[in-house]
Amino acid sequence: AAFLRTAIYNDFLRPLELGATLGGIVHADREIFVAASAQRSLRPPGFRERDRRRFVALAPHLARAARIGHELGAAAAARQALTDALDRLPRGVLLLDTRLAVKFANTYAEEVLAAGDGLRLDRDGLQAARPADSATLRALVAGAAHPAAGGPRAAGGYLAVRRPSLRRPLELLVTPLTPELATVAPGRAVATVFLVD
Repeated sequence: AAFLRTAIYNDFLRPLELGATLGGIVHADREIFVAASAQRSLRPPGFRERDRRRFVALAPHLARAARIGHELGAAAAARQALTDALDRLPRGVLLLDTRLAVKFANTYAEEVLAAGDGLRLDRDGLQAARPADSATLRALVAGAAHPAAGGPRAAGGYLAVRRPSLRRPLELLVTPLTPELATVAPGRAVATVFLVD
């Protein structure tokens, strides 16, 4: 009777022919709070015991969906924070797949590639101006992709890429991809290239 006199019922629920509520808190911890409810008319039958049982059965699935959504959101935020940090580095960072396709490049690396002096991108991926340097780069990335196959010494390495402008060579350090950096690279990146102009 008290509920029927409230503004929430008379101004909002009653015009929608609602008023009976079935719901509850389906998950609560320090990071996530999830409540769910359903509304029906106050007129009989309203909600029945079988409806309550269905809600109880559904609640764990709602809680799981909330936890998954929270974890995906946290992972996306961490990925964005890492990407922002990489863009602020005074060195280039490239993440490559086995075909030398660039899966990620920070701002510094993009500027070096845009200059086209020593390194370029084409349909064959990251290429050096000299074919010999391209072959060495491909071998270093292959070693970084499968470090166990060739032992620790085969896991990447250093390469000085000579430039057509005759400026000092670009310095590249190729290393196996770490799990942390893998989060910023969509696709199958296998190696990290650190680049200094």
